[in-house]
Amino acid sequence: MRSPFVTEETALKWKRYVLNPALVLNHNHQSSSPFHSSTKEKHRDKFSLRGHHALVTGGNQGIGLALAAGLARAGADVAVFDISPPSTEFESISTSHGIRTAYRMVDVSCVPALKQAFEDTIMPFCGDGGLDICITAAGINQVKDFLDTEEADFDKLINVNVKGVYFTCQLAAQAMVRSNSAPSEIKKVISNGSENESKRKSKSIIVIASTASYVAARTHNSSIYAATKSAVRGMVSEIAKELGRSGIRINSISPGYTLTNMTRGYPDLIKQWQSDTMLGFIGMPEDYVGASLYLASNASRYVTGQDILIDGGSTKW
Repeated sequence: MRSPFVTEETALKWKRYVLNPALVLNHNHQSSSPFHSSTKEKHRDKFSLRGHHALVTGGNQGIGLALAAGLARAGADVAVFDISPPSTEFESISTSHGIRTAYRMVDVSCVPALKQAFEDTIMPFCGDGGLDICITAAGINQVKDFLDTEEADFDKLINVNVKGVYFTCQLAAQAMVRSNSAPSEIKKVISNGSENESKRKSKSIIVIASTASYVAARTHNSSIYAATKSAVRGMVSEIAKELGRSGIRINSISPGYTLTNMTRGYPDLIKQWQSDTMLGFIGMPEDYVGASLYLASNASRYVTGQDILIDGGSTKW
């Protein structure tokens, strides 16, 4: 008995290939299968960000810069908010990938300045299409013993790593809601079938959390940082619940030990980190690009409220 989910046309196609396996085994990789080329194209389209507008906070260096470049390679126009002047690496993104870029110096911990940056930079940059992707990679750390930590230390990290992330997500979601379909239209699209739904432009927010929200670091003390990353990872599922009906997904990525310009100056620490991973090496900023492209694109259209842990196995032993 044929499954009720398999159409007559599909059943006939599979019967044809069962009776003639040579059609499938084409050594020139030019299969005449009717599923072959169309399926490959469909999968490629799911990861394409052509025509999308993205914002990356903290996108001037380190992981944020790698994610901004990754979005550009996938075809997205990319705006960056950062507290420092634009780096030469960021300035090369536009010419290297043939996309538009915008840059705004802003302190994400200052909500009025953040709101102004959205109004003055993001709205004109995105135009009628609106904002499609937001990655919150801006963040700071402080290595300090718990017993020596002062209120000013606490406030500094909370303001950037929690308040800055929270209100960046809120402002991004507001920009997305304005340009997205109304909830009634979303339901109409969904009722017409998943194929039509998959053609809608993805609206995605990606929060950069950390393995510090899972386990304590063996090599240094940074309790406030761990608290902030636990906070942002914890807020994701609640925000996802509220934004889902507006067609907006939000997820987080938790990077493990990563080699950046800042950590390169601590070779002994890097050696210890390498021994803490199952793979024997620590991550590079580019190691998080794949997950970000997946979460930013329609390939993850059924994924929200989740965290992707990328740590070389360091949290699993």
